[in-house]
Amino acid sequence: MTPTEMTKVGVKMYGRKKWKACLARDLGVDVSTIHRIGKKDRVPSVYEIAIAGMIHNWEARQELEKQAKKLGIGRKK
Repeated sequence: MTPTEMTKVGVKMYGRKKWKACLARDLGVDVSTIHRIGKKDRVPSVYEIAIAGMIHNWEARQELEKQAKKLGIGRKK
């Protein structure tokens, strides 16, 4: 995974404004770590694996919410 791909994933999951802070929180690291990773050629494998799992989970959750909405059992706010 490249830092550009990490950015795309972060923006997709968390939005453009706070993706770095939210990704750092969910990875259990300081936001400065996300900044440092962004300057590398490749995302270190330990973070790449974690981010891949997070995006998989996020996409599955999006699909479940879509199906629940079709069935009229969406989340109450």
